[in-house]
Amino acid sequence: MGTGHTSQTGNMLTTFYALAGGFMTRAAMASLLVVGSVGLAAQKPTFELVSLKRNVLHETPARAAYIVGGRLQMTNVTLNDLMLPAYWAGTQLAPSQIVGGPDWVSTESYDVTATVGAEFAGKRAGQMQPTGRSMLQSLLEDRFKLAVHWEKRDVPGYALVMSRSDGTLGPLLQRPAPGCQRPSDACSLHVAPGWLSMGSLPLAALVNYLSRNVVRTVIDDRTGLSGRFALTLEWFSPGLCCQGNRASIFTALQEQLGLRLEPTKEPVDVVVIDHVEKPTFD
Repeated sequence: MGTGHTSQTGNMLTTFYALAGGFMTRAAMASLLVVGSVGLAAQKPTFELVSLKRNVLHETPARAAYIVGGRLQMTNVTLNDLMLPAYWAGTQLAPSQIVGGPDWVSTESYDVTATVGAEFAGKRAGQMQPTGRSMLQSLLEDRFKLAVHWEKRDVPGYALVMSRSDGTLGPLLQRPAPGCQRPSDACSLHVAPGWLSMGSLPLAALVNYLSRNVVRTVIDDRTGLSGRFALTLEWFSPGLCCQGNRASIFTALQEQLGLRLEPTKEPVDVVVIDHVEKPTFD
């Protein structure tokens, strides 16, 4: 990914992830859990056409799941990366919540293109939830022979809390401007390595992105902050050049947003890989 603040990847993350955090009931979440049985897999919707190829050069920046106009595109992603959008339900699934499987599930990269049938063609990304997740689960079960189950395990993670004793917000965390009360590109989530900005979204959008892409483990929002926020956050990102004196994500959160990540270890839902096979390619 380039260092531009309004990246294509950022827009895709916005579409597929940022608006999802915390808006499903427990009953809806339970209805999506996969137990790996053939009977349940047969009932899931499937993509009409699927292309799966190895990405051995790793030259193309990794991209998130993106379903729009009936097409899903994922580039330079591992099986674990594919599982993240397939199995989240209601809140973001962190990488630490996928356990088990051989080493290659987190090291070998793939390019995936899939197209839905005529009954779903033309639907927007938001309209494809949760159908899109079920389709991606079907793809993984078919091409990787993936079988999983859910269980509770103690997972090291973080609690997001207010860092200031008086409860005030940091200088770069504010309520949205009056013109950002309705969803728009300018008011949504934009990301680049070491940089995030949003104009009018719940704090869950920030929590979900940090959980999946930065600290890569569970974050429990305990700030008590509700409603929508506008914020800009900049931090040191390993492997990115020309960062000057950027602070770590932990320091940046405190100084810029008035928030703090406190280490925790609590039982959370995890997806356990029971069986997986390397795929055959097109």
